Amino acid sequence: MLGRVIAWSAFAVWLRSFWRTSTWFGPVVVAALTIVLISFAHSEYLDFAAAAQTNQHVMLSFVFKWGLIAVVSIVAFFRSFAKKKSKG
Repeated sequence: MLGRVIAWSAFAVWLRSFWRTSTWFGPVVVAALTIVLISFAHSEYLDFAAAAQTNQHVMLSFVFKWGLIAVVSIVAFFRSFAKKKSKG
């Protein structure tokens, strides 16, 4: 038990130092978490639509989901290059 706590603590310290020194890690992690949240919300909407027996806006939901994923990916891409450029 104590070994696991020490291992997770060491991992957290390494992760925090890596987060501060890396130019791409922060935007990629934030983008990944945002994409997971978008996918979760989309799946919840699909479950709701199936329970309500309506498929009126399902296609729009897919367009919205993939559009948001594309925007998040592009923003993360440019954000990581902006950080790299500002660090010199």
